[in-house]
Amino acid sequence: MNCKFKKFPGRILEMEIKSSPEEIVPKSGAVNIEPIAVVDKFSSFYFHNSRIERNEGDVYTVTCKKDKWMELRIKETLKGFRLTFKIGEEDGIFGLGEEVGPLNKRGRVYEMYNIDEPDHSPSKTRLYSSFPIFTILSPKKSIGVFLDHPGYSRIDICHSEEDRIIIDIEGRAFKLYLQGDTPAAIAANFVALTGKPVLLPVWMLGYQQSRWSYPDEKTVLTVAQEFRNRAIPCDVLYLDIDYMEHFKVFTWDRERFPNPEALLSKLRDMGFKVITIVDPGVKVEEGYKIYEEGKKAGYFCVNSKGEPFEAYVWPGKSHFPDFYNARVRKWWGEKVSEFKSVGVAGVWNDMNEPSIFFTPELIEEIKDTVNNLSPDQGMIADFAINQIPVEKRYKDHGKSFFHRDEEGKVFSNRQIHNVYGFNMTRATYEGLMSDNKNDRPVIITRSAYPGIQRYGILWTGDNASLWEQLYQEIQMLQSLAMVGVNFTGSDVGGFGGDCNGELLVRWTQFGAFQPFFRNHTAIGTKNQEPWAFGEKYEAIIKKFIELRYSLLPYIYSSLKEANDTGQTIVSPLLYRWPEDRRTYEADDEYLFGPSLLVAPVYKANSRGRTVYLPGNKWMHFFTKKMYEPGYHYIEAPLDSLPLFIAENSLVSMTEPMQHVEGAIWKDLKIMGFVTSSASICIYEDDGTSFKYVEKRFSRKRVEIWKTENKLLARIHPEAGELVTSQRTINFEIFDGAYIHTGEFTDRGEGGVVELERVTKNQY
Repeated sequence: MNCKFKKFPGRILEMEIKSSPEEIVPKSGAVNIEPIAVVDKFSSFYFHNSRIERNEGDVYTVTCKKDKWMELRIKETLKGFRLTFKIGEEDGIFGLGEEVGPLNKRGRVYEMYNIDEPDHSPSKTRLYSSFPIFTILSPKKSIGVFLDHPGYSRIDICHSEEDRIIIDIEGRAFKLYLQGDTPAAIAANFVALTGKPVLLPVWMLGYQQSRWSYPDEKTVLTVAQEFRNRAIPCDVLYLDIDYMEHFKVFTWDRERFPNPEALLSKLRDMGFKVITIVDPGVKVEEGYKIYEEGKKAGYFCVNSKGEPFEAYVWPGKSHFPDFYNARVRKWWGEKVSEFKSVGVAGVWNDMNEPSIFFTPELIEEIKDTVNNLSPDQGMIADFAINQIPVEKRYKDHGKSFFHRDEEGKVFSNRQIHNVYGFNMTRATYEGLMSDNKNDRPVIITRSAYPGIQRYGILWTGDNASLWEQLYQEIQMLQSLAMVGVNFTGSDVGGFGGDCNGELLVRWTQFGAFQPFFRNHTAIGTKNQEPWAFGEKYEAIIKKFIELRYSLLPYIYSSLKEANDTGQTIVSPLLYRWPEDRRTYEADDEYLFGPSLLVAPVYKANSRGRTVYLPGNKWMHFFTKKMYEPGYHYIEAPLDSLPLFIAENSLVSMTEPMQHVEGAIWKDLKIMGFVTSSASICIYEDDGTSFKYVEKRFSRKRVEIWKTENKLLARIHPEAGELVTSQRTINFEIFDGAYIHTGEFTDRGEGGVVELERVTKNQY
């Protein structure tokens, strides 16, 4: 076994492990910075809160305050390597991103091998993305682990052996990154390692509406007009696969959408952006430009004979671009840019695991199975018949096609399978940036790998309209945050199956506090636009969409903070209170930005729920009732959400609008719960361009502090050369007993105002 060690910023240790020096570590593209040192003759390495030592052979011990905490063993196997972490009985395991199940991953098996899996039931061990990053946590110590391996791996977290994490890696080389710090710092350091998240245009924080499919121009315009007639805010509409001609990528069906440029222009005038779906499968069709170009240049993945690999997806017989190759990525990026030029605002990458319906070879295998069936086989025949759809859906084609990088190295898809969608998103991003350096690109992807945050955003795929899956999405949102995916969200209302009014309300309440706020559903299901279930539900849904828009100053400032620091907008409670073991179990609530705690209602017919409030006092956002730390049952009628502001924290707000024009707010309101002092940053820029890099932004600090029975508010500029127009900033601050109000005329230079005590809180 050949081992090399390097030090990265944030006291991250890289361990490169090969079965022999000649082996090649497949490039994943995840790590985005250079090491700061090579660690020769490795014997020990200091993290921020612990130390790792190399013992006899390939055994490593982690100590914290001189106490042995964890042991890591690395050994070779027939298929690759096995890593075994021996951990404590009380340690929690958090992370792994897009996986079904609790926030604490202990007691289950997970597979890192991306798949198109619409069944998000608890038995599933893998979904569309692979994030082999996790944190081992106890109240006094934590260590972060990142297995950088784009091929197959299996992670058994204390399932086979209750005190061991067992990772089986397929392949002869991999990299492992370790760091010891607080959970929040571990996530931020891994983001620094894999790349800071893109800063999206502000309109991506608005409400977004989608369906598979709005089948034609008339339907799209009708939906758009309904939003404006009903005065329900909305910024983005989506076009799913039916806008294409026979599902051919980069085409329009000119019967259904006769004039895309005019349609998109009209929607822009109404305040709507349009995002279109783009799949990787290129239809095999003579005369089809994309197919002909890709075939001539050798841009498609190949089979064992060196011929373009054939598989069937939406367009029928298709080839797949080899995104592992830089030349192919450049070509694809150019095609995306050409397509977007008609007025498309963003790109939605789907089917990019890559999903494969079937291959000619698989059809032959199924035929053989059917031809060999006989009634005399009894249960064996029944088993064989039942296995046919399973074999079709879960057939691994990873050894059937190959990639070649720009240096000529060849890899089977199975060796680098998990970065196919990552590299498609990378190609799209690089193409859009090359074509237009002024506008911030918007790319949404279904399949991903660590580092995806520097190219695009992730949504959690084809969930179902089930209460159980609403709960799963609350858990998954936090798990994704823990692996550095800052901007993500689920299909509000559920994609598969029929939603109902109550479920759509509760999911919208949750969706308003996801970074990505999109309602999406499948063909053949009930419509689930905000008005779909009648006036009763529409009014509540509208209320929470408007709440989302009123919080845009707070959310956009949090988004910029994430872009600057690597901290995520969403974070589990254990980030801020890792010493409190009860936060390890509170996976149905989370922090949204620096000040808010969100506890969605996720059970049918419920009009309340128990909430754990950690660390300090909290104020209910709507009722202004104050709560001590601990467990509380919170009443939550259908038109309400358990939402809390932390003690000594603030929230910036504005008047809701129908759609977002920019990120410079005409009016501001500061709401908060302050018993001693608090501050918040208000970040503003044009909301769409990169001019902020040239200091065309404004960052102001708002501070509130208590002196005797008075509250004082101070506003002062911190950075940026953007001068905002004169406006009024209103204050509504609760000090634990009284509500204080006031206003300040913001002319850009800052100042101090004393707030007036006006009301004693009834609670």
